[in-house]
Amino acid sequence: MTGAGSEPVVRVSGVTFRYAPGARPALEDVSLTILKEDFLGVIGPNGGGKTTLLKILLGMLVPERGEVRVLGRPPREVSRRIGYVPQYVHLDPHAPATVLDIVLTGRLGLSPFGFRYSREHVRAAREALEMMGVADLAGRRSRELSGGQRQRVLVARALASRAEILLLDEPMAGVDMHMEQGILNALRELNRRMPIVLVSHDVGFVSAHVTRVACLNHRLVVHPVEELSPQVIREMYREAGPVHALGHRHGCPAAPPDPCEGEP
Repeated sequence: MTGAGSEPVVRVSGVTFRYAPGARPALEDVSLTILKEDFLGVIGPNGGGKTTLLKILLGMLVPERGEVRVLGRPPREVSRRIGYVPQYVHLDPHAPATVLDIVLTGRLGLSPFGFRYSREHVRAAREALEMMGVADLAGRRSRELSGGQRQRVLVARALASRAEILLLDEPMAGVDMHMEQGILNALRELNRRMPIVLVSHDVGFVSAHVTRVACLNHRLVVHPVEELSPQVIREMYREAGPVHALGHRHGCPAAPPDPCEGEP
């Protein structure tokens, strides 16, 4: 959704990045604009640069060429205003920390008292849990959480700093279909407040639920969802070999009676 007059929240212009001199660019001449109302899916093959792009938006990596602005500033200057859920997060099941404690770690660096949290910090953490529909889990330990609950808690931690944009790297990995739908519903509601960028390997999931799709294989092309055809997908994955595209009909998996179709 890219309504007229929308103010860009992210602007990436002609970015090239490589991990070592002389190596193939992980990103090559990438340009991207993200608007306030965007729910952007990012898809592409392994090694195509998806996580690299997120790290550049976070200011964790600096491109060798091009310009990046997030919320009108260089990414490192606004990193506290960006919520991020990485692909791999380990929560120690033996740790005594509660869910509220975990979400409060999203406030680290915002308190002059180090690990001491004020009432405002606790209020922000509880609000983040409420946004993700898991406020009732605040007193539980991480070992008591299901995979879907765990992912909601991690998103809440990313939101606890009162983030203005949310970046998610494979948030549905390891989550069953029922829990996946619950997380998706929470993200849709959250998208009313902020733009969301979601990296996923599930092309069918992305095409069914986001507003725009960025196809990234070192170079990037953005498509409206309705333009994401099997031919576009084959072209993006051509280096990976033969591709079988799965198209999710509207309501799948939310409505099990509606089947998912395979299209060669």
